[in-house]
Amino acid sequence: MIKINTDLDNFIYVASHDLKSPISNLEGLMDASMAGEANTNQLIEMM
Repeated sequence: MIKINTDLDNFIYVASHDLKSPISNLEGLMDASMAGEANTNQLIEMM
């Protein structure tokens, strides 16, 4: 049971870490789009 919980904790840590960067990148692209700082079509292509 302890091993299963440890494995689950490790999986959750890795999964959340792996998702954090792409989500942050999308957030930055959306912020740039909303602020009108870049061509929206280019930002959509980057997404």
